[in-house]
Amino acid sequence: MSITHEEIASRLNLARSTVTRILNNDPNYRASQKTRKKVLALARELSYDFGNLRRIHRRRFERIPVDFPVYVKILLPDDMVFDEGHAKMLDLSPVSALIGEFRLHKQVMPVTEFLLGIEVLEGELAAVRLRARIARISLTEGVQMGVEFVEIEREVLDRIKKFLNYG
Repeated sequence: MSITHEEIASRLNLARSTVTRILNNDPNYRASQKTRKKVLALARELSYDFGNLRRIHRRRFERIPVDFPVYVKILLPDDMVFDEGHAKMLDLSPVSALIGEFRLHKQVMPVTEFLLGIEVLEGELAAVRLRARIARISLTEGVQMGVEFVEIEREVLDRIKKFLNYG
């Protein structure tokens, strides 16, 4: 049996259109993070087929391939370091990146929400420090994380934009 938007809406006491717009990642729809999290959590719990979404992932900026070694920290909500090690930044935009080739001490990821602390070690962006939330995890070529930057300082953003030639 396929789970419908109506089923999810009914269980959460929401309008079907709200669920549809959240699941289809409608860029013009504003829902609270709490509501989005509830809809997505229930959809996952009910094994909703996310393969039929209209807008799986749209980026504001295209990511450019890069090859930067980075030092990473997995940060729990209280900023406690869960694990740390090295990885590689594979592509970059002013607001996001793809990180792969992880070499962490524990070699596990927490099951709770976490942020990724990133420090670029070499290249034109050496010493840039970023905090990012995980947008997606891919297991196709080892572990790769698509991340979106949070709390980015203006001078860091300007430095990244200059590096990427984003005027």
